[in-house]
Amino acid sequence: GSFLSTQRTNSIGENAHELEKYIKYAQEDRNAWHVDLVAHSMGGLISRYYISQIMEPNAGEDPRPKVSHLVMLGTPNMGSPCADVMNVVFESLGENVEAIRQLRQDQVENFNRTNKARKGVKFSVLAGNPLPTMCKQIVWNDGVVPVPSAKWQIKDNAESKSIHTDLTGTADFSAFVKPRLAIGPKGDHMP
Repeated sequence: GSFLSTQRTNSIGENAHELEKYIKYAQEDRNAWHVDLVAHSMGGLISRYYISQIMEPNAGEDPRPKVSHLVMLGTPNMGSPCADVMNVVFESLGENVEAIRQLRQDQVENFNRTNKARKGVKFSVLAGNPLPTMCKQIVWNDGVVPVPSAKWQIKDNAESKSIHTDLTGTADFSAFVKPRLAIGPKGDHMP
């Protein structure tokens, strides 16, 4: 929906099942049996849910996971203080916007307790850091997600001067995403 819309939104779990359909399509229609995911914002949580809760191991002799690498751009892995503030506003208007509610810091803390399994998938994250304050905190952030929330427990991480919506741009893709996914024919494909 449009920005600050109160229209119904899918939950993280519902979107993870949509992701499952797309991965199945990539495998069967495009013969891509091991895919890499590049996810922006909530898409990283959706991908983590898919990996932890839905993704099954490959059958047969191939032990590699269906998702080889998850690259997250500005994912609120510990929630967003802006979602906390926005959710209060929506609730005061009698509205429940599930996508905002699920990005609250307390909700993502619960999410992290149940979505731990990485199943051999390599995780990487890029955090935007151009702003010193946001919503109700003094913390470097991209305008939506604080740097510590994006980095969370992910060892392969980096920072960018991009704001949240620009993390999907060409500069960050070339500098951060492409080097993590472009593996030559003699490269180590095992995560």
